[in-house]
Amino acid sequence: MASSFFTLGAIHQCVLLGYWLDPKFRPPSLLGFAIARSSACRWQFAVQLPAWRSIGYRIFRPGLPWRRQADAILRLMGPSRRGPRAPLQVNVLVNS
Repeated sequence: MASSFFTLGAIHQCVLLGYWLDPKFRPPSLLGFAIARSSACRWQFAVQLPAWRSIGYRIFRPGLPWRRQADAILRLMGPSRRGPRAPLQVNVLVNS
């Protein structure tokens, strides 16, 4: 059912927004098509959301549970950020 909402919403909004931006459907109407596709994705999400909630899926969890993982990733990235500069330093030393 959600895919039907997506398809119908996309077609309907593409035609309406495209016509509103340029009645002859020239290239400026493509902006309306892009906006309509994005809006149709939001409609599909809105239709699926109640079903997700009924099976216990929570979309938003307040807090930052990923903070420790992000710190570990940044700590591990440190040496790799310095690594590419080492050949440059050797090159400067040899050329001096």
